Amino acid sequence: MNKAGDITIRKRNGKYEYRFEVEPIDGKRQWKTKGGFLLKKEAMRAGKQARDEYLKTGGRPTRKQDNISFNTLAESYLERVLKKDEPTTYTMYKTYFEKYFCPFLGNMAVKQIEFSDIEDLMQDISNHKLSQSRIDGAKTVLHEVFAYAIKIRVITENPVEFTDMEFYGTEAEEKVPYTLEQIQQIFKTVPDDSPYRIVFVLGIFCGLRIGEILGLTWDHVDFEKGTIKIEKQMANIRYEHKAFHIIKKPKSKKSVRTVHISKTVKKELMQVKNRQEEDRKAFGQEYLRPQTQDLYMQTKKLDRVVDAYDIIEGNKELLLVCRKRNGGHMQSRTVDAYMRTLSKKMGFHLTSHLGRHTHATLLLEKGANIVNISSRLGHNNTEITMEYLHNTEDADILMAQYIESTLAQLYKEKDPLYGGWRGGPAYYIHSYEMK
Repeated sequence: MNKAGDITIRKRNGKYEYRFEVEPIDGKRQWKTKGGFLLKKEAMRAGKQARDEYLKTGGRPTRKQDNISFNTLAESYLERVLKKDEPTTYTMYKTYFEKYFCPFLGNMAVKQIEFSDIEDLMQDISNHKLSQSRIDGAKTVLHEVFAYAIKIRVITENPVEFTDMEFYGTEAEEKVPYTLEQIQQIFKTVPDDSPYRIVFVLGIFCGLRIGEILGLTWDHVDFEKGTIKIEKQMANIRYEHKAFHIIKKPKSKKSVRTVHISKTVKKELMQVKNRQEEDRKAFGQEYLRPQTQDLYMQTKKLDRVVDAYDIIEGNKELLLVCRKRNGGHMQSRTVDAYMRTLSKKMGFHLTSHLGRHTHATLLLEKGANIVNISSRLGHNNTEITMEYLHNTEDADILMAQYIESTLAQLYKEKDPLYGGWRGGPAYYIHSYEMK
């Protein structure tokens, strides 16, 4: 009787067949066989390969995904990302794959990729002079895709976990909030009838994200209660090598919120609303009417923003707070371009995010409760909010003033004997020395 794993060769119908015993099933002996070989040595060689594969895999049959390339894995993983995550996340991940991962690992078999290949890839990404956050993000996505490969049983270990090299990106430019003088300069320079002025107002006075500002509609502005309701935002995505703008839910559940506005903000918003009505009359039939159109990313339906002179049947006009003078929707890239031009004119750096950054910093410096600020900004936790805090001179002066106001009661009465204030430190020091 043959031992399990021993190979025997026999001839059947003029051709050779290999045979070796495998693990029994329900106590019954089992064999793995294959025939059709012209030569005996061919049958033996094939039998050895089959036996070695059997012993290596523990009898698990080889499947198609066992030998897939990184390109195939990437395609499968991105489909999964699209199904379970936001389209903006899919767009970001797809950029990583197309620009960095696949050109480097694409044709390699996934199970042959070693940690040294990952380190070489990460070094190549570092050479592109990306920010540290982009490099850290790339490593996170790589870890996720190989974790997915483990899940579908292509590999058993994640090569990213074995990389112990540190990869550094370019130093991020420090986000310095606007000073009060700069804010004053901004509102003196940007005219009342500029469609970009309200972007500054909603960022600096309300702390809104640029996507929340561009996606805000008039039905979510309550002048009577003095509130703005944040329930949607505008986002940029890329799909099939084309760029689109979509209306989507906010970044997280905590981003859905109601923000109270001041009299200044209400006044600015009312000016925008009145100007839009004037523009609508002035442009007449040539006034653009933003609306949403179905955009399908495979099976996922998105609300793509389009500008048209007429309302498409079944659609409603998006009554956006931020519109061009001709009625068209404003885009983040045009806002950024305006900010760059204005920066050169003003002599200091402006971005669409610095208004929000300034809003948070001012509230923190003035002693507002960190939990309340976090809620107003729509942050998931206070740690994110604390990233906005800067150790500025004004903040230090305020802390000195706070200590002064708290301890001032100890300095109410001057003591002529010790030249200090009765109840103050000098009083207690001299009292102690005389004892």
